[in-house]
Amino acid sequence: MIREASTFGKAIMIDTLSQSSDLYRQARELMEKNQLEDAVRLFQQSIALSPHFKSLELLGECFIRLNRLPEAVVPLAAATTLNQGVRAPSLLADVFLKLEDYDRANEAAEIALSRDPNNRIALNAKKLAADILGDA
Repeated sequence: MIREASTFGKAIMIDTLSQSSDLYRQARELMEKNQLEDAVRLFQQSIALSPHFKSLELLGECFIRLNRLPEAVVPLAAATTLNQGVRAPSLLADVFLKLEDYDRANEAAEIALSRDPNNRIALNAKKLAADILGDA
């Protein structure tokens, strides 16, 4: 009985991951077609099934492209935590900069630059934040 339950649980997990992956692929296609609102909905459904850094990162990017900057913060911060890549924290730094939250822009830029010291977006965000904060 325990073995059957374990097998059943694994089957459900595999099905959930498969559904999440399918939703992610559909959302990517919609994003490429600039159907961003629909992409947002599918990324959110994918994340609800299985939070993956790339889904979170692209959800944040959709919000940026839709000029819904405050909504981009949480998925980009989550993506920054879940993955050691540079893209999410550099986008997050840029979002904070546009939201005029210069301290957080600087913090996110520092994270991005610790991962890639030559990241153009993070370097720009750090410089602009420093200029505004008077740390230049």
